[in-house]
Amino acid sequence: MQALKSMQDIFDAKIKEMQRDRKKRDAEREAEAKEQRDINQLQIIALEARISQYEKNAVDLAVRKNRPALVSVTQALAGVGAKSGSTAMMASGTGWLTSAASTF
Repeated sequence: MQALKSMQDIFDAKIKEMQRDRKKRDAEREAEAKEQRDINQLQIIALEARISQYEKNAVDLAVRKNRPALVSVTQALAGVGAKSGSTAMMASGTGWLTSAASTF
């Protein structure tokens, strides 16, 4: 009977040890999973920021791409005005400059 009790105590101790090990592994896995989720969240935030920057750059590029066409038309009109001897408006990078053309 004593041997049976001793074996039961050994099994109980082994079961408790296995439960502690499982809880420890679960806690470690949860910590690792949380850390990985945090890393993933930071990567998502960084990617969203990059996407926003690309979108902003695309809009800026589209605006710049359209701006030279306006400047070219304005410069062409300024050239016509200068040839006719009237005051010409020319576009510059800093704003509008007005110059008087001489009559030829």
